[in-house]
Amino acid sequence: MTSPIRAWLRKFAAAVRDRDYAAGAHLFAPDVVGFGTVANDVRGIDALVARQWRVIWAASRDFDFDHSTSHVHVAGDHAWAAALWSSLGQPGGALQRRRLGRATIVFRRINGRWRAVHSHFSLTPRNRA
Repeated sequence: MTSPIRAWLRKFAAAVRDRDYAAGAHLFAPDVVGFGTVANDVRGIDALVARQWRVIWAASRDFDFDHSTSHVHVAGDHAWAAALWSSLGQPGGALQRRRLGRATIVFRRINGRWRAVHSHFSLTPRNRA
């Protein structure tokens, strides 16, 4: 059985792959607070789309979460998910490179729908020996 939060993750990943900003925004609360790989601190869905998504999604391909290792917790009308993600990045027309990261997303059920109220996407730290 797929939980509503796991279904949300699949819908969001599809929106990123399709560069469907409207579909992605539909999954978020209007007053979302986000931290990203480019945008340090954004408030509101319009700012998140403009300052993070439009920069990153345009230079990304094959985005997906690692559903086999994702963690989801639901408590009443609140939930969170922590998941690893990967994509192919092509910044500035450069050669593609594999990008690995992690995400934490906080949800609230609003009018019967799960909406993200906070998202934090970051690149995985490089191993240093």
